Amino acid sequence: MAIAVSLLFDPEVDGAVRRVWQALADSGICSAMDNLGYAPHVSLIVSDDDDLATSLSGAIDAMAGERGLDLSLGPARQFPDTSIVWLACDGGAALFDLQQRIADVVPVDRIRPHYRPGQWTPHVTVEMAGDAAEGLRLANQLWPEVRKARSVRLELAQFMPVRPLSGVDLAD
Repeated sequence: MAIAVSLLFDPEVDGAVRRVWQALADSGICSAMDNLGYAPHVSLIVSDDDDLATSLSGAIDAMAGERGLDLSLGPARQFPDTSIVWLACDGGAALFDLQQRIADVVPVDRIRPHYRPGQWTPHVTVEMAGDAAEGLRLANQLWPEVRKARSVRLELAQFMPVRPLSGVDLAD
């Protein structure tokens, strides 16, 4: 099974992303994210090697008590030649530094290529399949401006189905 280390958001932003997911599902465009059974998040790294879970869990535990990151979410975008629609996630150097710290505890070749340091695009997925042009239009309608967010939890989860394995709450 695959594993991912992700940042989860404050309740207000969590709810706002869920409303986009629900609108995409209600419109018949895509219900994958709404049906995921996991909170809105930005994945820092993803690996298909669940043998890395112990190392990653230890790295997360070592970050207990660290402050959450101030982030900005939006606008909505689409990865070229895919049906994936996402919200940009900007956390400046602090976000990239956190991603690097997590990646440093595992062999880089065991991280999925698009999640490796230097190749990673921080994002919050809102659509995984369906009419991407229509999904992008709806996502931009529902998320018209960049919105401030705060990361409140760092978590390791296994998927599919999604099952949290470990995590720490981040300080205010």
